[in-house]
Amino acid sequence: MRLLLLLTFIVFLTGGCSKDNQVTLNNFDPIGIDQLDSFSVASYTVKFDSIPTSGNNRMLLGTIKNDITGTIRTKSYIQLDLGSVSAPESKELRLDSVNVVFYLDKYSYGDTTKTQTLYLHELSENIALREIPAYLDEDEKPVFGGSQSLYNISKIGYYTTPLASKSYIPKPHIQDSLSFTLPKSMGEEWFQYILDKDSRFTNAEEFLNYFKGLVLISAPTNQNMVGIRSDSLFLNLHYSYLNETTGLRNEGKISFSPNSSLKYNQIEPLDNLPTLDYLSDQKKSLSSTLTSDIMLVQSGLGIVTKITIPYLQYFYDTHPDYAVNHVELRIPAAESNINLLPKQLILFQANKNNIPQSYIYAFNSASDIQYGSLVRKNAAYDQYYYSFNLTSSINNIRKNEKNGGSLLLSYSTAQLFNTLEQLTIQNSSLNKIKLIITYTKL
Repeated sequence: MRLLLLLTFIVFLTGGCSKDNQVTLNNFDPIGIDQLDSFSVASYTVKFDSIPTSGNNRMLLGTIKNDITGTIRTKSYIQLDLGSVSAPESKELRLDSVNVVFYLDKYSYGDTTKTQTLYLHELSENIALREIPAYLDEDEKPVFGGSQSLYNISKIGYYTTPLASKSYIPKPHIQDSLSFTLPKSMGEEWFQYILDKDSRFTNAEEFLNYFKGLVLISAPTNQNMVGIRSDSLFLNLHYSYLNETTGLRNEGKISFSPNSSLKYNQIEPLDNLPTLDYLSDQKKSLSSTLTSDIMLVQSGLGIVTKITIPYLQYFYDTHPDYAVNHVELRIPAAESNINLLPKQLILFQANKNNIPQSYIYAFNSASDIQYGSLVRKNAAYDQYYYSFNLTSSINNIRKNEKNGGSLLLSYSTAQLFNTLEQLTIQNSSLNKIKLIITYTKL
């Protein structure tokens, strides 16, 4: 009589090999369980060459600093559309002020008790989407790439003298909007062109030749980050005129709205640190053995943790009589403060050049991206890990590993493209990445 017993096989990063441990279930005969140390999980830090940041509805404003990546600041570029502009006919029509206003979206990161200083500049070059070169093979294109985009490394020229600046203490959950007062001379020139029906304000192409757009730049000394709704940014000409019927002055404004696709965030490292210099080549992987068993995951910059399981195929080859029932990957966070940990992360499958080719999908799904859940490791300690169910993905992972591929741990794409946050992952003797395979011995 053949007994089918469900056993659990735990793959450790390192450690001794013990055999002939015994377990008894009810009145059945004991069965031997092996814990093998030949299955290692290697871990690295990798940086994407670039990630798309255009067309999103969040513009990032701020600067953050840490010991690993140094000082990182944002530059948010936006093109304005002409739309339909006009002013009422009046003998006593006058321009009162000109400003740029936008609304915060409640996102924040860093120390928001510190003053943030921002500079608003006029662009000297047009914003244009970059096309992915046609000569690139499919395995050179990331899974999240489109045919046209602007990226976190894209640069557009701007005039060095700012149009305006502002210093304030961010209150993203209370504060509604921010406003920059622009030079009155600029507004008067625009207003006169509008009154004269100048072609620069009646023809969209001529308007873009005249005014190419704006960039909001964070001061390098800032210590926080906030998000704004990019569709809420407007350049306004405020005017007033005499109402001849009432004898009172009426107020009005002419607004220029943002282009829905020609806007993006540039994420700019300011310190020439060896770590970022090494990671500038996406094909390079920085082993955790060189970084005190710590790996980095950072949104905005596109830094991810790379994981390989080099002896996974060997397990399958040497255990043909095992039927795998469940596979779980546990990735421990180095941070113990749950308030600083993202609730969910994702996994990419990458090729040998560290280019993400696909997502790890939810159990028995071919389209729903799996979000690894945050789990408390021990109730007595503030230790957490991210858990991924790899049961339905394990065969693809095995094939990818044989071709030099790997798994990449990342923030979700929404966070990857729209935030600038950091997480450290641990892979030490006391806090290991584990692959847990539950199997039935036939």
